Amino acid sequence: MVVRVSRTAARRFLLFTQGLLEVPGVIQPWVKELRGRRGVVRALERLEAVQLDPIAVVERNHHLVLRNRVGGYRPGMLDGLFASGDAFEYLANARCVLPMRDLPDFWPIMLAARQLPARATLAGSMAEVLSQLQREGPLPPRAVGNDGPRLMGIGYNPPDKASKASGRAIDLLWLGGEIFVARRDGNEKWYDLAERVVPDEVKARLPGDLNSLRSPLLGDCAGSSGEVVGDSGATDVGEGHGTSGATDVGEGHGTSGGTGDSKGHGTSGGTGDSKGHGTSGGTGDSEGPGTSGGTGDSEGPATSGGTGVSEGHGTGGGTGNRSGGPVLTEGDVSRPWSAPHVAEGEAEWQRFLLDKYMRAFRLVDLGDFRFGWQSYTAARRRALAEEKVRAGEWVEVAVEGVRRHYFALAADQPYLEAAEDWAPRRTVRFLAPLDNLLWRRERLQDLFGFDYTWEVYTPAEKRRYGYYAMPILYGDSLVGRMDPKLDRKNGVLIVNRLQLEPGAGDRRGLRRSLEKALHEFARWHGVEVMQLPAAW
Repeated sequence: MVVRVSRTAARRFLLFTQGLLEVPGVIQPWVKELRGRRGVVRALERLEAVQLDPIAVVERNHHLVLRNRVGGYRPGMLDGLFASGDAFEYLANARCVLPMRDLPDFWPIMLAARQLPARATLAGSMAEVLSQLQREGPLPPRAVGNDGPRLMGIGYNPPDKASKASGRAIDLLWLGGEIFVARRDGNEKWYDLAERVVPDEVKARLPGDLNSLRSPLLGDCAGSSGEVVGDSGATDVGEGHGTSGATDVGEGHGTSGGTGDSKGHGTSGGTGDSKGHGTSGGTGDSEGPGTSGGTGDSEGPATSGGTGVSEGHGTGGGTGNRSGGPVLTEGDVSRPWSAPHVAEGEAEWQRFLLDKYMRAFRLVDLGDFRFGWQSYTAARRRALAEEKVRAGEWVEVAVEGVRRHYFALAADQPYLEAAEDWAPRRTVRFLAPLDNLLWRRERLQDLFGFDYTWEVYTPAEKRRYGYYAMPILYGDSLVGRMDPKLDRKNGVLIVNRLQLEPGAGDRRGLRRSLEKALHEFARWHGVEVMQLPAAW
């Protein structure tokens, strides 16, 4: 069966699933529903993953994503989820923050990462990092192994540049689930041993032997979870493109969609210019779009009236009864952060990754190089999609006037078909460059008629829209871009460019909404003064 919808219906549906659509009397945007720390957890669960990025021209990408979805959001709310054991970092669409409930489904991927061949080269440095964390408790990379050797051809740097061995050791230990981000102070990550970070209730759901939480490199050392020295004073490394000392795996300037000039932390198996880090994923109890007053445990965007559509996919870490795990099929010594690919015979694990990917994207096409968060041939992508359709889990979606064919969850079909009649409220939202809505750039072109390239790595003289241009969402349309910069020293929000698309329509109403949104954006950043372009 093929579901046929208009572009308007498709983009409204997509905005609905991303928590960005408001239809008076019908749909509430998440920002009016979710609040506080629990609201941040719910947003993470619904989005499946939020991409991390260190650039701080204004507030960082992950905080901007959540600001648009959680009422009263402040950056400390997300940072606090690490300390409370409600979130963890791992590779999904790139380096992402994920709800801790999903860890059991990522765990077999982490165990597979312990087979990466680069570990043999760095075993000594890895043992030293573990020993230091065992003795001293949570530490940032800059405080670990500063006097260690510097290696050539390992890590992010070109083959002729040296890379600190302890930094690469941290990467590998993190990929292997032996250490976790225990807390964040601004842009600085503090790592600790897995057994100290993972909550007991999550440990109880991990598949396999619980002893695997403890790195085999610690051997029989006693007291790894005993008393430790308190944290040394953390410093926020501020606006740089990483932390001083070692650069951590996967976080940064990945492209959503792998197009354009980005040289960041995209996804493994990518094509084009994305030069990033492989992804892996898992599943949990995704709580997707539901209906207010409905039944079941659906936690998604509310629609007035109606019947609840439960989308809790599985039992959130219900991997405990499965034996074995994914088989590592490749790894690159020169790129030790590359996540393992699940072997062809491990169909069960591939399905978990594919399910989480679909719940994150909600409307997918077979041309996406990240399809299923694995590196698949075109034929394999087609086969997997057809298998899902035959099983009644997915439906094929034909969008009027669009050559590319899409797929959606079968449970989402009623929303796709109803979206044509929704009348969205025209509210301005400034989208972070790596917002989940923007992850597939070709989809933006198909549904919104919007061409977006993040120009962070484009030479200044060749930029069309600006270094940190943020798309402007107005109701259900992308109508322009804003290129902001926060002058923290002088307390000024500088808007370098504010450009609207031709045919943006309703210029008077749009201008009023833009002015209101700009003032709110400035105040959220703690400033009252704005500097707008002269032409504005």
